[in-house]
Amino acid sequence: MKKIFAALTAGALVSATGAVVAATTEHGGDVVVSGTSADDLIVIDQLGFSYRFTITSNGSTTVETAPIFIDGLPTDVVVNGQEGNDDIVIGVVAGPQMEFHGNLLIDTSVGNDTVSNATSNVEIVGSLTILTGSEDDSVDLSGSVAVTGDVVMRTGTGNDQVSFSGAKGLIDTEAGDGIVVIPNYLGEALTILGGDGPDIITVSGSGVSPDSPQELTIEPKGSKDVVTLDDSSFASVTVRAGFVEGPIPDSKTFDDVRIENSVVHGQATFDGRTEGMDVHFSGTSFDTPPIILGLQAH
Repeated sequence: MKKIFAALTAGALVSATGAVVAATTEHGGDVVVSGTSADDLIVIDQLGFSYRFTITSNGSTTVETAPIFIDGLPTDVVVNGQEGNDDIVIGVVAGPQMEFHGNLLIDTSVGNDTVSNATSNVEIVGSLTILTGSEDDSVDLSGSVAVTGDVVMRTGTGNDQVSFSGAKGLIDTEAGDGIVVIPNYLGEALTILGGDGPDIITVSGSGVSPDSPQELTIEPKGSKDVVTLDDSSFASVTVRAGFVEGPIPDSKTFDDVRIENSVVHGQATFDGRTEGMDVHFSGTSFDTPPIILGLQAH
């Protein structure tokens, strides 16, 4: 089995047996946790002001680190699933609220991987970066997941799904067919980039106040995309159709954009000049007349 380790700046090392040396750092530090080349379950668990990582390989071999104490200081953590179909879970089942101070980077690497949270209330005081690599991956952060810093999610190639209630920053499904669901848009600046294939992007929720400076930008990239904004309030909205080389063959390649039961306080821009876009408004009001380029509104 490939060695599993967690390395701190203080020089701590977690071996395949789970033994830990010098796992406490008084000045924060960096922790790196790597899975195996097989299918792994990696759990990030909070114990007071410490963190524990559990790696179960192929459902049998379990390696558990001793608690890594960070004394409330920022600690950067990198979790790498390596090869295989990995499940990376933040928090424990039915656990209490979890606070993470530092920057968290999750790289699932190769395989059909999942990233989720078992603890319903998670606050990351720092940045969150999720990279899922190739093949078909799923990122499902539900409940109340708050991040104070930047958020970047790149799902790489494959047919990927992203659902993130506390979305902000950048979500990029890159190549393949992407499904992005934002069930509770709270008005943070958010850019969603679709993949090369047909994407389904849905944003709904409570939205923002009229004086909020944040904006929502959606660029599906590929053809035959479906974008739905439902029951939300936006400071501003920009939807750009993806680029398709050559002339537009027929209306079947157009993006389908639906704005339903929503309010746009600032400028709304729908740009379908590169590929084509069909926009439908239903029960939606605009404080400023929308800018419509290269498409028909209904």
